[in-house]
Amino acid sequence: TGLNSSNFDFGSYNGYRSSFNSSSDSYTIGLDISSFVVDTDYLVTATVTSGGLQDSDMLVIRKASSKTIYISDISYEKVFKNLRVYLTVKELTGSTVAGAAINLTLKRDGSSYKNYSITTNANGVADLRVGNAKRGYYTIAVNSISSAGATYDPTLNTTDTGYDVP
Repeated sequence: TGLNSSNFDFGSYNGYRSSFNSSSDSYTIGLDISSFVVDTDYLVTATVTSGGLQDSDMLVIRKASSKTIYISDISYEKVFKNLRVYLTVKELTGSTVAGAAINLTLKRDGSSYKNYSITTNANGVADLRVGNAKRGYYTIAVNSISSAGATYDPTLNTTDTGYDVP
């Protein structure tokens, strides 16, 4: 016998809706609680009963006050005597963020070289162009990122591997 929606016990709360979808050994449970979520944590327990077996899982749901953004990629390219650095800004959902303002420090051989303010394009990529890049090992230190309705979390940034200009 397959599982059906009566196998899931979400407890009771006025205004909740649940949905159930299944395929082979994978089960997805959807619970729309947006109508009653406020700024606090909720503990949701889903219990599945099938063929005499039972399993429960719990998760904490937090209503986000804003989207969280971070640097998902840093890449370097040498073009003649110039150095180009590309920084991609994303949300936790994986969507890129257009129009994000990035303040950063370019470092050469471990020391601050120059501060820059750049903005991401429609694809969420900011293009830093360093003319006549001198010999040395370059890295980026992101000081801040701002975008309307977003919170920057530097702990999510990708690791900058740097670039050696010979």
